[in-house]
Amino acid sequence: MDYIEKRFCYTVPADLNLYYCGKRIKTKNHSYGPQVRDHFLLVYIKEGNAILSLRNKHYTLSSGQLLCMFPGEKIYYTATEGSLWSNLWVGVYGIHADYYLKNLGITRKYPVYNCPQPDETEKIIDEIIEAAEINNAYGKIKTISRLYAFFASLHSCSAEQFSDIAPVWDIHGSDTHEITYLSDNLYIREAENYIRFHYDSDISIHSLANTLNLSTEYFSRLFKSETGITPQKMIIKYRIEKACTLLKSTSLSIAEIAHCVGIHDQRYFSKLFKLNKNCSPSEYRGKHPPIR
Repeated sequence: MDYIEKRFCYTVPADLNLYYCGKRIKTKNHSYGPQVRDHFLLVYIKEGNAILSLRNKHYTLSSGQLLCMFPGEKIYYTATEGSLWSNLWVGVYGIHADYYLKNLGITRKYPVYNCPQPDETEKIIDEIIEAAEINNAYGKIKTISRLYAFFASLHSCSAEQFSDIAPVWDIHGSDTHEITYLSDNLYIREAENYIRFHYDSDISIHSLANTLNLSTEYFSRLFKSETGITPQKMIIKYRIEKACTLLKSTSLSIAEIAHCVGIHDQRYFSKLFKLNKNCSPSEYRGKHPPIR
């Protein structure tokens, strides 16, 4: 298997947490994007070269580097033709995520970081991916501990160059995934978390119920009873709200935004959007033009 991705769902740590992690191994002619994330995506390049396009600038990516994709940024990169592309990644969020990155000198202006110990960086991300496979309290806590180890290993070699340059009060409002739950029922809270952390991927009621070890029929009844809406309606509602944010804050095309929220048919996306917002995506954008 040349592609592995593991979504992570554990909302306890608010200062630094994991959204998902994964790896790609020896993929030919790989490209990524255009895509916009609502969190920080850190991509470690293990093998290959690529050209990154960001804010009308171009950067060269090569092995041993770490690329940071910032929330709300439209980003695109493509591997050099014919080259094998291998990378590992962690999607992170939290009220201190920006702080840890700034202290490494990683900013929107300088999103590419040369890892001082590439082998160590790769090793720790592999450990994060392995720990994220353990679906119990031990696995979740171990995953978070390795995430801190990941940042600690980078800071240990950069402490002299960047010594606490980002004061806590200077942190902008990055994605913290602060959640207001619709129900106190633990099954429903776990389902809500799952939807929030998987809305941009293929998601079905069956897979959602399966993660909770519940039958699809029982889960659907329980969810409707506790929240007043069906699981499918909540998935659609969350995707449409994310789409609204992208329409207001980016210049992505309607098709690109549909893809970003996990809907790969633009016509179907437009139909859902109009049903929920009483206007088309284009009309909504006209009322809320993107800030440039």
